[in-house]
Amino acid sequence: MAEVGRRPPDALCGGIPDTKGSPVVASMSFNIQLGTAFDAGQSLVWTLVTGASLRDGDVFAPRPRKYRAELPKLAASYDGVPASPSDLDAMFGIASSNPDAVSLCILRAPELMQSTAHFCPDGRWFPDLGARAARYAGVLSPAPVTFLMSLRNPAVMLSEAWASGKYPGFESAPPDPFALRWASVLADLRAQCPDARIIAWCAEDIAAIWNRVLTATVNGQVDVSTEAQIQFAKSQMREDGCASLDTYLAAHPDMPDTFRIRVIGMFMARFPKVPDVAIPGWSSEAELRMEDHYVDDLDLVAQMDGVTLIRSLT
Repeated sequence: MAEVGRRPPDALCGGIPDTKGSPVVASMSFNIQLGTAFDAGQSLVWTLVTGASLRDGDVFAPRPRKYRAELPKLAASYDGVPASPSDLDAMFGIASSNPDAVSLCILRAPELMQSTAHFCPDGRWFPDLGARAARYAGVLSPAPVTFLMSLRNPAVMLSEAWASGKYPGFESAPPDPFALRWASVLADLRAQCPDARIIAWCAEDIAAIWNRVLTATVNGQVDVSTEAQIQFAKSQMREDGCASLDTYLAAHPDMPDTFRIRVIGMFMARFPKVPDVAIPGWSSEAELRMEDHYVDDLDLVAQMDGVTLIRSLT
């Protein structure tokens, strides 16, 4: 029986074996976006599945409705036997694209972190995320898996979760933002999925790093289209900024790619969505302390083996 989260040695240079007569998905790998509605990263995969987002055929981002029920079901029943190629074809629609060309499949799995049972129960920050993610990696093995995560100030995330009204436990036992560290979450993920890579980024730096995040998401294998770049930028901006960006780009339709990337970053920096922290008893002093706590946390993440942290300092 294969160990959860680990790939057999011969999987590193081969594809997924064809055990049920379905098309062989040769040299396939999976990038899976983890996260919640409160980390400013949820629009990433939607950017890639809507419109003419990818200019080449070897990266595939199926719409989540194709797999959002079946993939969690397979992961819940995982007993060491990975999904068959037939299951993968049916779940992601790979065969309906170009199975000979597709080498990377990009997925979303918010169910691993978003629910009240997983977000911050009893003040614990995403407990047992590693074990849940390992079952997903096991289902997809022997294909390599990379997890994508947007890291954001824990106080901001808790505030938005509180405001959503979907976490009633916060009223009786408010989580302590200073007890929450991303480094602990990622250490658990690394321990349970030692063969998986992790690509994380600092949400607060998105104006400076947005193109690096998109490039890393597709493993640098394809160019992300202008339409998708603009869509992703708008997901991070205020509405007035989106309108201003549209006006500017319409007036300069032939600008070079490198200049357009700089322009989009400038608009993102000028018109960011700025959240209000609404935690009971929160103060400006607590906010300053939280900023130091968060920076120290990111420094720990940056030093972790198997983790690539994208931020403006790197």
